Amino acid sequence: MSKPTIIPTDLIIGFGGAAVLAVGLVAGRGALAGGLVGVLAAFGLVARWGPAPLLVLAAAAYLSLFTGGLPHREVDGRGPVAPTLLDLLTAAAAVVYVGGHYRSLRPDADEPPADELAGLFIGAGAAVLAGVAGYLLVTRVQPDYDRGPLRLLRVDEATPTGDQLFSRAVMLAGLLGGATLLAALGLWLARLNRLTPDEARQLLLDTGWQESRRELARLETWRAAARRPPAPKGPLRRGCFVAVVIGLLVFGGSFLGFLYMLSRLN
Repeated sequence: MSKPTIIPTDLIIGFGGAAVLAVGLVAGRGALAGGLVGVLAAFGLVARWGPAPLLVLAAAAYLSLFTGGLPHREVDGRGPVAPTLLDLLTAAAAVVYVGGHYRSLRPDADEPPADELAGLFIGAGAAVLAGVAGYLLVTRVQPDYDRGPLRLLRVDEATPTGDQLFSRAVMLAGLLGGATLLAALGLWLARLNRLTPDEARQLLLDTGWQESRRELARLETWRAAARRPPAPKGPLRRGCFVAVVIGLLVFGGSFLGFLYMLSRLN
């Protein structure tokens, strides 16, 4: 009897997050948004396609802003709307889907332990809370440039002005830059934590060589120069003297010929 096919836990997590994401988009943004994002996420999981989560997140963000598929040409005059519980669940599902998808792409992927699953769901919740805090900071406050950059003013107007939009763009760029640096640092530390002893030894050797290669190269150059036999001084000095004399004669003759040509032209 053949063994029953066991679906990896990573795929179950990925499909579960993709399903909740699609249902949330259908409930909040329409059937077009949810269906397109759900099909794209399922195809990426089945085909083990690496760029699929990036396309899924881009499509979900675009269709969340423009439910009809095309940008609106007229402004309805409404200000920013606070995120609802459905938006929070949809964002958390997107984070869980991305985590499950990328974990399933690992060649040595094994069944995740309970602490790793707990870390995934806790990380998804923390990411959602951080995103909500960043959204509220960008859309609800504005720096007071007249009294100091640390003074924040609450924005109560329904329609933002040009200064408020510029302030939001600056704060959003700062938040995204800081989050990118923290994510890169975290991934780098996670990679260092997963190194084998041989990889760690090789990394230390390579780092030591990169830091001391100039000094070592200079020492080897001095050592080679010290061990090189000295060149004979007599013939070398006579050759240099003859070369200098010939060069001076050639220079003097060329200079005199140039002056003679100038005098003939005048």
